[in-house]
Amino acid sequence: MKFSKAKCKVLHMGRRNPKHKYRLGEEWIESSPEEKGLGVLIDEKLNMSQQCALAAQKANRVLGCIKRGVTSRSREVILPLYSALVRPHLEYCIQLWGPQYRRDMELLEQVQRRATKMIRGLEHLSCEDRLRELGLFSLEKRRLRRDLIVAFQYLKGPTGNLCTLSKFANNTKLCGAVDTLEGRDAMQRDLDRLERLDCVNRMKFNKAKYKVLNMGWGNSKQKYRLGREWIESSPEEKDSGGLLDEKLNMTRQCALARILGCITKGGASSSREVILPIYSALVRPHLQYCLQLWGPQHKKDMDLLEPVQRRATKMIRGLEHLSYEDRLRELGLFSLEKRRLQGDLIAAFQYLKGAYKKDGKGLFTRACSDRTRGNGFKLKEGRFRLDIRKKFFSVRVVRHWNRLPREVVEAPSLELFKARLDEALGNLV
Repeated sequence: MKFSKAKCKVLHMGRRNPKHKYRLGEEWIESSPEEKGLGVLIDEKLNMSQQCALAAQKANRVLGCIKRGVTSRSREVILPLYSALVRPHLEYCIQLWGPQYRRDMELLEQVQRRATKMIRGLEHLSCEDRLRELGLFSLEKRRLRRDLIVAFQYLKGPTGNLCTLSKFANNTKLCGAVDTLEGRDAMQRDLDRLERLDCVNRMKFNKAKYKVLNMGWGNSKQKYRLGREWIESSPEEKDSGGLLDEKLNMTRQCALARILGCITKGGASSSREVILPIYSALVRPHLQYCLQLWGPQHKKDMDLLEPVQRRATKMIRGLEHLSYEDRLRELGLFSLEKRRLQGDLIAAFQYLKGAYKKDGKGLFTRACSDRTRGNGFKLKEGRFRLDIRKKFFSVRVVRHWNRLPREVVEAPSLELFKARLDEALGNLV
């Protein structure tokens, strides 16, 4: 999965920053005085003036469209349009970029001043009287109100939270272990809390898309609601390209990962120089994306994925008569099963000795042994009653890690570990 290196930038923040240079691979990353992420513009001095100007510009642009496109100037028309289409631009993520200077506050306030003056019958009133007549707060008061509400939630909000909330962009997940009535009540409290935050922030959830995925044997399959609406349960859910069902069975996800037919029908050349790069860039990522989560658990699923690579290598001119193993050797490729093992071991190295070492302490336990045979960094193998638990990444990789040669495990860097691992896997039958 290639990074777009042209889009990677370094943002140096803070005074007296030495502004070191960094590289991604062999290319040096350019530094930038400002960067935009999730709609918020941040500069190296944490000055939010540009973000305020950008928010005011967007809001004024929308307000101009309303002024030109809507003929009615009644309160019943203009006020809902302003609240739904204009004000969200002035308040989105305001806890992060709230205006710091008076000139920025004035820049935002002018938008609301202009919107209220559009309403018929209020043109002659002052801004304060118009707000009082419409039952509105100034934007400065609204920012203060929201800060105090958030502070209350942190100081005196619901306690006893047993659930985990994860948000990415417009995606929200609430997860928790529910095996008692108290667990069910805690989950419902968190859903009620989400509903209240939704009303405060005026960012409506699409309740039709919300589903409950009940997982695990003997699940009581409790029912939950968001606001006044009951949430439907679903036997499976697709998220970030991975299909999960209530039994954590990955068979259907394995069946989804196919795209080779488009290349067969659309590609004229069958040379190695054409087919191999196309397969590596367009086909194999579908077979390996997020594999630590949905890696095939059964032999039938492995046999469903391997024929894709077998078919792709057979498309190359001059290799049709060779066996699958000979084609892989000729092309310098691993089987998909070996590549899954390679990915697991590289991820394990990152958790044990690399960039994710801090998180790895909760995933793996180092074995206490005086034996000197094999590598000197063996992990403790757990025992589990259910077969599905044995297929989890943190369990299935332990046996293979303990079998690695000492020189592979003791590699001082990730690049050297990958090189030594490829050599070790190449010697496996």
